[in-house]
Amino acid sequence: MKRKHLYYIAFIAILLPVIFLLNSCKPDNDEIYYGKVILKFEHKIDDTAAVFNVMKYVNEAGNQYEISNIQWFISDLTFYKKGQTPFVVKKITNCHYIDSDLPSTQTWEIPDDIPEGIYDSMSFIFGFTPSENISFMFVNPPEDAMWWPENLGGGYHYMKMNGFWMDSVGFKRGFGFHLGIGRVINGTDTTLVHNYFKVNFKTPITLYTNKVKEITIAMHIDEWFKNPHKWDFNYWGPAIMNNEDAMRTAKENGEVGVFKIASIKDL
Repeated sequence: MKRKHLYYIAFIAILLPVIFLLNSCKPDNDEIYYGKVILKFEHKIDDTAAVFNVMKYVNEAGNQYEISNIQWFISDLTFYKKGQTPFVVKKITNCHYIDSDLPSTQTWEIPDDIPEGIYDSMSFIFGFTPSENISFMFVNPPEDAMWWPENLGGGYHYMKMNGFWMDSVGFKRGFGFHLGIGRVINGTDTTLVHNYFKVNFKTPITLYTNKVKEITIAMHIDEWFKNPHKWDFNYWGPAIMNNEDAMRTAKENGEVGVFKIASIKDL
């Protein structure tokens, strides 16, 4: 009996390391691998790179115009994978400011590690949702210059687009195509209207482990003035930020074809 007991102990002593080795070689199916994303932003008119400060464009209403500069925000960048919870970039980094005069803002190196795999689509908010459009949350330039007047709802502009157009009598006039919170006034009652909107891209995006995916998003400026409403500067005038009818019209145009994915590539 003593000899059998010794044999049993020896067998266990040999078997345990083998079991440990096999388990250590077994793949962990629950392990998550990550990739990185860089967003690049560009501005186009008539499907080519926008030329600023030159009176060379004509919109659908027949207005000759030029663009001086554009500043805008996106927020709540989200990636969608079928059957899984959408991945939203961290709240601390969930918005980005783009400025046509500041090349550094036209690239967003997203710090979040994003799980690898095939994503069916991605989206962002143009501007901010009401809960995230908080007055004085930016204390440094250039973002702090995007403040929206407190008496008009506070928070920040979603976009400033500035430029000039030739009016009906041939006079060059400046315009501020500014989008943000609107107001509807009915007697003594004032209702705030949040003119943000979600932009959805249905293009599949595949992220690989420890690889960087560069996605270029183009704002097609001419689409702000095209569809479904023909934008006539002579009708809407030089400033729209306290004109909810004008901002709603601009928003509806923005939802249709302003934003498109220009390219997707691996770095």
